[in-house]
Amino acid sequence: MFRERAIARKAVVSQEAEIAEAATQLASLDQFARKLEDHLDKVERGFADGRVVAPVSGIISTNLARVGQSLVAGTPIAEILDRNDVFVDWYVPNERLTDPRVGNDVFVLFGNRRIVGRISEILPLSEVYPGALASVARERTATQIARIRLQSAEQAPALNSTVYVHMHYVDFTFWMAGILVRLSGWSGM
Repeated sequence: MFRERAIARKAVVSQEAEIAEAATQLASLDQFARKLEDHLDKVERGFADGRVVAPVSGIISTNLARVGQSLVAGTPIAEILDRNDVFVDWYVPNERLTDPRVGNDVFVLFGNRRIVGRISEILPLSEVYPGALASVARERTATQIARIRLQSAEQAPALNSTVYVHMHYVDFTFWMAGILVRLSGWSGM
């Protein structure tokens, strides 16, 4: 009887130790479950039903990534451009009276709108002129690119819109008029 009592006591102590260990593991699992739920809630709040909210406002550029394309982690899927930094790249035609210069005023024609602009930069020659196709016999000619900043506060053309640029040759016209006046001998009473 003593022996059976000792075996029973030993079994009770062993089971109490197992219960204590199980209670400790359950508490640890409950804590882990709470952390997991908090993390899941944070991820769901960040996902916001698939909406992506940019930290700044601006213009979304043309797609850097295409639908279905596999991307490496860290690859941008879009670019946000500053609304206040709008410019037009003008592929200056090779057939012109004078060369454009930084500071020249131009008109940017977009639909029925005429927007005043000013040449802010003359970029290097470009081999990629999207103008009329060259004939089979000769290669495409390179052209200069003038970067135009829009002067008016009105709505700028949409990104990658086709616009037309008109540069007025006031200085050239004034110079030619001066030559004609000197040649004709007119003194202007």
